[in-house]
Amino acid sequence: MAERKRCQGLNSKCFLVTYLVIVSFLLILWFTRSGLIQEDLRVIPAELSAYITSPPRHVDDIQVAYNGKRALTHNVFNEKWTMVYFSHLNCLPACLQVFNKLAVFQSAYASQDVSVLLISLDTEASAIGKLAQGLDEKGFNFQVLESENEAVIERLAKTFVALYLKTDLSNGGYQIEQEHHLFLVDPQSRVYAVFDEQTTTSIIESSFPAIRGFYAKSE
Repeated sequence: MAERKRCQGLNSKCFLVTYLVIVSFLLILWFTRSGLIQEDLRVIPAELSAYITSPPRHVDDIQVAYNGKRALTHNVFNEKWTMVYFSHLNCLPACLQVFNKLAVFQSAYASQDVSVLLISLDTEASAIGKLAQGLDEKGFNFQVLESENEAVIERLAKTFVALYLKTDLSNGGYQIEQEHHLFLVDPQSRVYAVFDEQTTTSIIESSFPAIRGFYAKSE
């Protein structure tokens, strides 16, 4: 009986899971009908097939706020590898494990052509700038992309297939729930690989050089 109670209401975990499944189906249908799913002629190594996106999805060139300044997405992603995580300030403590994964990755591959980027899911005016501030207070030095235009974040989320749910609460507030996937964007501004929440830090670290090697051979 207790289990049944947890599955009731718009804010329940069961509702979120159901919502994410439906959205995933609709996204696949939309990609198919719009011709965005194309034949991938690359022969992807078996050990990388669980992570590499087939085919890579190009990130549209749209205007965003990047580290507090206006920028276009091609200026954010071009010419380097970027590990991307969609999140928000109030995700803690659920996202702390992911932040730690990103910190380890950043430390292992810190260079001019590799970066870590958080895309804020919170588009409320009062939230702008708060994610970067909160990360800094907790000792995480990640770049942040954000926008007050919800359509911009929704468009990016569709391209990355980053699933989240924003629910308005009866007290006037709101709640954001999300998946905790990490997305690897290549130097051509394409979503090139995806690591789900269960992927360990060691697997991400060992897979990244192999992914870069495959990219160099196949592009």
